[in-house]
Amino acid sequence: MHPLNDGRLAILLADMTGHGIQAALSTSLLKLAFASTIHTDVTPVDILANVNRVLCQALPQDLPSSIFAAAAAVTIDPTNSTLCIANAGLPHPLYMSRRTGDVERITSSGMILGIFDDEMYQPATDTEMTLEDGDTLLLYTDGLNEAINDQNELFDVGQIRDIMLRCVDLGSAALLNHLVDAVQTFSKPDHSWDDLTLLGIDKIQGLSSL
Repeated sequence: MHPLNDGRLAILLADMTGHGIQAALSTSLLKLAFASTIHTDVTPVDILANVNRVLCQALPQDLPSSIFAAAAAVTIDPTNSTLCIANAGLPHPLYMSRRTGDVERITSSGMILGIFDDEMYQPATDTEMTLEDGDTLLLYTDGLNEAINDQNELFDVGQIRDIMLRCVDLGSAALLNHLVDAVQTFSKPDHSWDDLTLLGIDKIQGLSSL
């Protein structure tokens, strides 16, 4: 997360594939690419496009194509409670309206990062929304929705949605704790955990808070 000069906040949630030294170096490169993109008029699409460009230029061309990143970028303007998001291969974020009791999937998504250069890269579009009191945006990596139980069933979006609705009055911190507890209870004992990262953004008392 980085503050912008115009008072907004910029956030990048990313899931880098691979393991070991190469994955660690690639993750460090991704963080540097994110930091270098931050300027006053930046949009989430700008952030993702720049990170993709840096990864494509820096990663050796002879690396296997399995080295890439799925990511989502978010900008938040706390002065008017607006939020803008662009996705590049992460599971669809979920937006819960406290007023209506609905949970909406934000389905716009572009290409994953680090494989296709500028000529072939097709970015996502920015999705903008205005948060009302009690609204929550949930972003997560596929370690959540790809967890498997003893019947080889996935922890699907329907279950995530139900937990969000049960936590509508509790805030994002409690929601994330409930999700982690639920997926751990759901998963079979020998489940091989993928990286699991959750990010909740909600609006409390007139401010967008993390």
